[in-house]
Amino acid sequence: MTATRFREIFLGNCLRTWTLAIVLSALSSAAFAQPGYKELPLNSDLSTWAKATQSQQHKDSLEMLSGAQQLNSAKLDSYFSDVLLPFITQWQDKNVGRTTVSPLSERYGQEHGPAGIRIAIKNTYVNKGSNAAAHEELNNVLLKFMDTVANDNYHPVVRVNAILLIGDLNETDPNGAPWKKALPALLKTATANGPVAIDGVRVEALRGLVRHARDEKNGIDPELRGQVITGMLGILAQHAPPAGRSQDGHDWICWRAIDVLSAIGEPGANNAVPQALIAIINDPAASITIRCAAADALGKIKITPAKDFDVMTLAKSFGKLAIAAVSAELTAKAPLHSPITTERLRQDFIQISHGLTGDNGKSGVLAWTTDAAVQRFISLIDTQLKSLMQACDKQPLPQPANSADKGGGPVVPIDTQKPIVDALNAAVEGLKTILDRGEAAPAAATATPAAAGKAAAPDFN
Repeated sequence: MTATRFREIFLGNCLRTWTLAIVLSALSSAAFAQPGYKELPLNSDLSTWAKATQSQQHKDSLEMLSGAQQLNSAKLDSYFSDVLLPFITQWQDKNVGRTTVSPLSERYGQEHGPAGIRIAIKNTYVNKGSNAAAHEELNNVLLKFMDTVANDNYHPVVRVNAILLIGDLNETDPNGAPWKKALPALLKTATANGPVAIDGVRVEALRGLVRHARDEKNGIDPELRGQVITGMLGILAQHAPPAGRSQDGHDWICWRAIDVLSAIGEPGANNAVPQALIAIINDPAASITIRCAAADALGKIKITPAKDFDVMTLAKSFGKLAIAAVSAELTAKAPLHSPITTERLRQDFIQISHGLTGDNGKSGVLAWTTDAAVQRFISLIDTQLKSLMQACDKQPLPQPANSADKGGGPVVPIDTQKPIVDALNAAVEGLKTILDRGEAAPAAATATPAAAGKAAAPDFN
């Protein structure tokens, strides 16, 4: 699994967890006090999705989008703005037959809730826009409507789906490049800090920016690239969470901002991007997650460093970050005797390695210098990073037969991962030697796993 894929899975899990949390919060509070979320009224004649999508307006719209009927902008706009799109804003409980349902519940909401409506709009209308003029008109209608919803006091689940729809708009559908006109709205929402701004919406706006930046053929237009870089640097300027925000929530936003900068790949004015990333790498107050993401991104930035730039010191920072990653994981898990998350730790080392030498072993910070001694030093650090990765792949000891928890499944104390812990500590000791001496320790002088374990991390025995 690549570091990028690991991050995508992590962020996807975060979104599902976050969405579920706000849904449960809304449902549990509904009986006591209705929040003041907005909800647009539905058309009195076409008050259900079934009625709306069986209407003459629906048929006319599809024909305009396919080119079978001449585009009538007023007619198309009216159907979407007045009939169809208000469905996505619905969040309050509704009576369906003899049952009360919530558009936000997982089962009912699959087809009728904000996410279901978003998907239906894309599949039924947006992806059928083969007529260029009608498709462009529909994009404009969706952008105007969803931008308002995403940045106003609608239910958080509604707002997340609104910004997701904006981020998914294409120049031509269903497989076209990202629609360039959507980028300013995404940037505005991603960098919003007002009282209505919420993390989940900002993260999905950043997701849309990543999609634009990664577009191989077009990317972000030069006239907007500077604005996007400035916006992302503004997010990263406060890479430690402010009061009232969790570490995970803040990491989520910073991670996406780093992804945008990495995808753009430019240093910014006065090398502002690499300077910001280096500051994060060296900041112990920032989370290991964000520091490793910054290290990975630094290796992808196209930069010609100043002649007097101290590449050796930067390389040492990468090595120290790897040591900090091990220390943070072991220190957090040792008191609880809980399993080390070896997959996440391994991804940390992969990201640090990519920053040092690229994914091909020949780029990254290694390419920032032509000094053979410094390049050799970087290669030694990278070799030790590979040892740390190999340590994560070691098999744990067999689970003791009497360690099952009553009714709760097997308990996996960290002691069963002693081979992994010992290998990690031994690799850390080797890395410390390289950072201190500028060279690897002689083979005979290499610390034993047991000695390394006592020196580098808590004793697990």
